[in-house]
Amino acid sequence: MKLRVGIDVGGTFTDVTAFDEDQRELIAVRKYLSDPAQPAAVMENITADLARDFGPNSVSLVLHGSTAALNTLLEGKGVRVGLLTTRGFRDVYEIGRQWRGEDVFNIFAPAPKMLLTRDRIFEVRERLGVQGEVIEPLVAEDVGAAVSKLVADGVEAVAVCFLFAYANPIHEKAAAEIIRATAPDLYVSLSHEVNPEWREYERTASTVANAYIGPPVSRHLRTLEELSLRRFPRSRVLMMKSDGGAASAGMLACTPIQTVMSGPVAGVIGGRHLGDVKGIDNLITFDTGGTSSDMAVLPGRPLFKSEVKVARHPLRTHTVDIETIGAGGGSIAAVQLGPVLKVGPQSAGAHPGPACYGRGGCEPTLTDALVLLGHLNPTALLEGAMPIASAKARVAVATRVAAPLGMSPTEAAWGILRVLATNVMVAMRTITVERGYDPREFTLVPFGGMGPTIAGMIGGGARHRPDSHSSRSRHFQRTWDAGDRRAPGAQPHPDHAGRWHDAGRGRCDLRRDGDHGLGRLDARAIPARAAAHPPPRRHALSRPVLRSGGAGAAPARAAGHGRSDHAVS
Repeated sequence: MKLRVGIDVGGTFTDVTAFDEDQRELIAVRKYLSDPAQPAAVMENITADLARDFGPNSVSLVLHGSTAALNTLLEGKGVRVGLLTTRGFRDVYEIGRQWRGEDVFNIFAPAPKMLLTRDRIFEVRERLGVQGEVIEPLVAEDVGAAVSKLVADGVEAVAVCFLFAYANPIHEKAAAEIIRATAPDLYVSLSHEVNPEWREYERTASTVANAYIGPPVSRHLRTLEELSLRRFPRSRVLMMKSDGGAASAGMLACTPIQTVMSGPVAGVIGGRHLGDVKGIDNLITFDTGGTSSDMAVLPGRPLFKSEVKVARHPLRTHTVDIETIGAGGGSIAAVQLGPVLKVGPQSAGAHPGPACYGRGGCEPTLTDALVLLGHLNPTALLEGAMPIASAKARVAVATRVAAPLGMSPTEAAWGILRVLATNVMVAMRTITVERGYDPREFTLVPFGGMGPTIAGMIGGGARHRPDSHSSRSRHFQRTWDAGDRRAPGAQPHPDHAGRWHDAGRGRCDLRRDGDHGLGRLDARAIPARAAAHPPPRRHALSRPVLRSGGAGAAPARAAGHGRSDHAVS
C-alpha cells in the first residue's frame, strides 16, 4: 500500500483524504474539528489515526493546504515587526497610494492597514541605481545601530527593502548578514526574495507582511513537517502554494507569504483536473466550508493575478485568481437596524461553533437554519460522530432572528438561506458578468462542506445544447438568481412538470420576483406566507432547462436537445 494523504485545515473543520496509488482509489475521507489555538494537537490526532489504521510505512506523500498565513493576517496575530529602508524613503510604507478604488467619493474610507508604526522604520545610508549599479555603499554601522534599537523595542522580525534591490540584491544580502550576526533570533524578510519587482509601496508592504507572518507560519510548517516525518518516515511533506504549486517547509521558510491562499487554491486545481477528465473547459469552482466561500472562474486554464488585498493590506505574490467572501456553514445571522437580516461575514468557527453543535454556541448560523429545515440530519453528523442538538438550533433561530422580524422560525431559517445565497450570487457576478464572462457558458463545480447545498440555491445544473451554428458547440446553462426552495417531499407545479430535479435536500425553481429580481419563498412550503402574498404575474419565456447534480458531486451534463419554457414572475 502506497498512500497520498491530503490535509486541508479550515476555520471550522480539518478534512483528510487518503488515496491508494496502487489501487487508484480513495480509501479514507475524514473530518476533524479544527483548533486554531492548537493546530499541532489536531495534526497529532490525524497522523496518529492514519499510522494506526494503515501503518507508518504506508504514506509516501503528505500534501497540506492551510489558511495559517491568511488567518494570521486577518486576525492580526503576527509578530512585532521593524523595517530597514534606503535613506529618504522612510515614509513610502505609510503614504501608500492615492488610488482609492470604489471608495473614491467616501471621505471616511479607511486607509490601507499598517502592520508597524513609523517609530520602527529606520533609514540606512546606501543607494543603488536603476540598473543595480552601486551609487553609495551600504553603511554597516547604520544597520547595526538600527537592529540594536529594534531588538530593545521587542521586535521579532525585520523587513529589509532597499531601493532597486530587485535589480541587484547585494546590499540587502549584506544587511541580512549583519542582522543575523547582531541578533541571530530575528526573522529576516528581504524584498528581493519576497517580491523582486518594481513599485516601491507594494514591494515594501509585501516584505513587511512576510516578516509579520513569518515566525508563526514558519513554525507551523516546521511542526507539521517534523510531525509527519516522525509518524511516516518514508513520506515527503509538501505545502500548497498560492499559485497552485507545492513546496517543502524549508523552501517556504523565507517566503511564507506564498501560502496566503494555500487552502482555497487546492480546490481550484482539483476542479480543473476534474474538468479535464470530463472534457469540460469552462468551469466555476465554488468551495464553501464553515467560514468562507471561495470562487474562481476558469475559462480553460486557471487565471492568475500578481496582487491581492488581505485586511486592507496589499500583497504582491503570484496567486490563482480567487474571490473570497465570509459565507459558510458557520456564518452568523443577525438582525441589525432596519430591521435587516444579515448573514456573515462573522463566523462561529469550530469553537463554540453553531448552536446545534452543543458546544456553547448561542448565535444562529446557516448550519442551524439547515438543521431546522431538515436539510441536515437533525440527530447527528459525521456518521454519528457529532451529535446534533436540533432543539438548540431552533431556539437560536427563533430568539435571535424570528422574534425580532415577527415571523416563524421556519420562515426565518429560509430567510437566512436566501440572504447567504444572495451574497454568494453577488460575488459570482463579480468574477463573471463584470469581467465579460457569460456564466451560462460555464459549469458550476461545488464542493466543500456547504458547497453543494448552497449551489442548489444559486444554480440548478447543466444542459448540453448544440449551438445553431455548430453541432460541436456546447453550452452549459446556469441560473444566477436565488431560486425558490421547496420543503422535502414537495411536488412540482404542473406548469413545471418534468423540469424539477431533486437536489438531495430541497428543490429549486426558476421563478423570480418581477419587481426586485430576487427569488420568492415557495408559497406551498410556507403556507403563512402564501396568505400574505398572492401569486405573482406569470409570463412565458424560453430558457434552457437546468438540472442539479447530487450533493457532493460535480455537475454532470444533461443529455438532450431543444428548449423548454419556464414561467418567470
